[in-house]
Amino acid sequence: MVRQAFSRLPGAVALSRATTDLGSMFMVAGAAAMLLAGGRVRRAGEVAAAGALGWTVAHQAKKVFDRPRPYEAEATPRLIAEPTGSSMPSGHAAVAMATATVLAGRAGPGRRWVWLLMPAWVPLTRIHLGVHYPTDTMAGLILGHGLGRLVVAVSDHRSRRQPQDDGRVV
Repeated sequence: MVRQAFSRLPGAVALSRATTDLGSMFMVAGAAAMLLAGGRVRRAGEVAAAGALGWTVAHQAKKVFDRPRPYEAEATPRLIAEPTGSSMPSGHAAVAMATATVLAGRAGPGRRWVWLLMPAWVPLTRIHLGVHYPTDTMAGLILGHGLGRLVVAVSDHRSRRQPQDDGRVV
């Protein structure tokens, strides 16, 4: 259904190719660098940790599931370079959602929805480009959300345990 809908849009392949890496470690590195440049050291660390954790866990899970990609199992054309690893779960979806979960969790009221556009879009590009099934991307989104929440919880816990001027840890 996603592939059919996209196939009717002029420039859809080019747009999908150009934006699918919003779920990659390149995006994570760029976002973390921008946050560091803006003096948001803790947030940069959270983004880097969430992205790296999403990528690592998703790639380890791929070894467990070992699911063929759509272009390998069906007559689905692959519209980008051949990715590494198996299909389940989508690492791009996991990275996009883990990163967005951190950023949305730290955004002010009324701004959280903006960060959710990225993990909504990236899975569609992965399906359109023929490298994932919808269930792969859903698994990646669920995994990424959980990992992003974990990073926020750990970061919040650590910030509450900072030593005070008198040496106490609170």
